[in-house]
Amino acid sequence: MHAEITLSSPIKRSARVLRLQGMFDDKPAGSWSVRLPIEERLWNVGPSGAGKSTITRML
Repeated sequence: MHAEITLSSPIKRSARVLRLQGMFDDKPAGSWSVRLPIEERLWNVGPSGAGKSTITRML
Protein backbone atom coordinates (compact mmCIF):
# COMPACT_ATOMS: atom_id res chain seq x y z
CA MET A 1 0.00 0.00 0.00
CA HIS A 2 1.28 3.46 -0.90
CA ALA A 3 0.24 6.49 1.16
CA GLU A 4 0.69 10.24 0.93
CA ILE A 5 0.43 11.72 4.43
CA THR A 6 0.49 15.45 5.24
CA LEU A 7 0.01 16.84 8.73
CA SER A 8 -0.18 20.43 9.86
CA SER A 9 -1.04 22.29 13.03
CA PRO A 10 -2.61 25.72 13.43
CA ILE A 11 -0.59 28.25 15.39
CA LYS A 12 -2.31 29.81 18.38
CA ARG A 13 -1.02 33.37 18.66
CA SER A 14 0.19 34.30 22.13
CA ALA A 15 2.75 36.77 23.41
CA ARG A 16 5.35 34.02 23.62
CA VAL A 17 4.61 32.76 20.10
CA LEU A 18 4.85 36.27 18.68
CA ARG A 19 8.32 36.66 20.24
CA LEU A 20 9.52 33.40 18.69
CA GLN A 21 7.70 33.37 15.35
CA GLY A 22 10.71 34.61 13.39
CA MET A 23 12.56 31.40 14.22
CA PHE A 24 9.94 29.08 12.68
CA ASP A 25 7.72 28.62 9.64
CA ASP A 26 4.21 30.05 9.73
CA LYS A 27 2.56 26.63 9.55
CA PRO A 28 4.27 23.64 11.07
CA ALA A 29 3.71 20.76 8.65
CA GLY A 30 5.22 17.52 7.54
CA SER A 31 4.67 15.42 4.42
CA TRP A 32 5.58 11.83 3.80
CA SER A 33 5.27 9.56 0.79
CA VAL A 34 5.56 6.02 2.12
CA ARG A 35 5.08 2.42 1.11
CA LEU A 36 3.33 0.51 3.88
CA PRO A 37 3.65 -3.28 3.46
CA ILE A 38 0.68 -3.91 5.77
CA GLU A 39 -0.56 -7.09 4.07
CA GLU A 40 2.87 -8.38 3.01
CA ARG A 41 4.46 -9.32 6.33
CA LEU A 42 3.95 -9.76 10.04
CA TRP A 43 4.21 -6.61 12.11
CA ASN A 44 3.85 -5.49 15.71
CA VAL A 45 2.39 -2.44 17.40
CA GLY A 46 4.87 0.37 18.07
CA PRO A 47 5.40 2.34 21.27
CA SER A 48 3.14 5.08 22.55
CA GLY A 49 3.58 8.28 20.54
CA ALA A 50 4.86 6.52 17.41
CA GLY A 51 1.99 7.82 15.25
CA LYS A 52 -0.21 4.74 14.92
CA SER A 53 -3.49 6.62 15.39
CA THR A 54 -2.37 9.47 13.12
CA ILE A 55 -1.48 7.10 10.28
CA THR A 56 -4.72 5.16 10.76
CA ARG A 57 -6.80 8.35 10.47
CA MET A 58 -4.95 9.38 7.30
CA LEU A 59 -5.51 6.02 5.63
